[in-house]
Amino acid sequence: MIQLPIEIGDTLLGGKFKNKRIVVKEIGLDEYGSPTVNGRSILKVRIPKLYKKLDENMMKSKYKEATEKFQKLPITVKVKKQDKRFCLFLQTVDGEECLDPVGYETKELAQHAALTKGYTVDGYEPPTNVTKAPMLERLIREIISELDVDVKDAKIEAAINELSTLENKLAAAKAQIAALEKELGIDAMEKQYAKIVNEDLGGLLDEMKKDEVRIVRTKTVLMEIKRFQAERATYSHEKVLDFAMTQVNQDVKFKILQELKTTEKITKIKPSLSFSKRENVLREAGLIDRAVKWVSTTVKNLVTQLRPKGQQIDANLDKLERVLKIK
Repeated sequence: MIQLPIEIGDTLLGGKFKNKRIVVKEIGLDEYGSPTVNGRSILKVRIPKLYKKLDENMMKSKYKEATEKFQKLPITVKVKKQDKRFCLFLQTVDGEECLDPVGYETKELAQHAALTKGYTVDGYEPPTNVTKAPMLERLIREIISELDVDVKDAKIEAAINELSTLENKLAAAKAQIAALEKELGIDAMEKQYAKIVNEDLGGLLDEMKKDEVRIVRTKTVLMEIKRFQAERATYSHEKVLDFAMTQVNQDVKFKILQELKTTEKITKIKPSLSFSKRENVLREAGLIDRAVKWVSTTVKNLVTQLRPKGQQIDANLDKLERVLKIK
């Protein structure tokens, strides 16, 4: 194979007398598979195997595009009764083909199963309003209830109840403090305080620190400096350690980790708790509504993407349709 050492930015000599300077701005292929520079072929001959290969690639690309387009087309099926069960039938060149010999108990279930599989049903318009299935809500309630732990110890129950009361009181107190701070303009006062210290008194405080003077008087006020202002540099030790570990060998890494282990300190982190009335927690939080909506949407989107894969999923889809039944 011949490879041409041409890159973007190179200069070629072209034209009739091969003396015209051409800066390479674009490299590509023409319809015959020959290399081009700035949209013009640089070969005086054609190589059949190049454009034959190019034609094959184009055919494959068009076939793939046509296949994907065909797969996105809606497939229409019919619902017919067979052996006392309602089944889905697809019209083929050889006649009607039964897609699910197991079938469904009612025509409505068969129609809904077809919709969840991504089909359109001949002569059937799906309803626009979808109601939550009571069975789905009951199942979610059962799942959530299984995650709960009923407290039987009287002391633990009393402690939890006391925590709940304290949390409510703390929340109320913090809300009152926040409202009072807003009413008094605490935030504005703190900003003004910082502005005076940093801008108006900045030079004076620096001189006092330099002379180690801690007390200054006005006609009405005596100001004492408890601690001089200072600058503190902070470093990201974790980032430095990560970088250092990439610059040393395995033995040094092991020693560093051993030394790091000796400085380890375990600190307990306070848990985050929340309390609600048990009988209202699910409905007040809208948990059931959100869970039903999420499960319904997720399952329907997932099943819609499933084209018929065989009879083994039909029974499961039947069960899903019973739970997600559209009324």
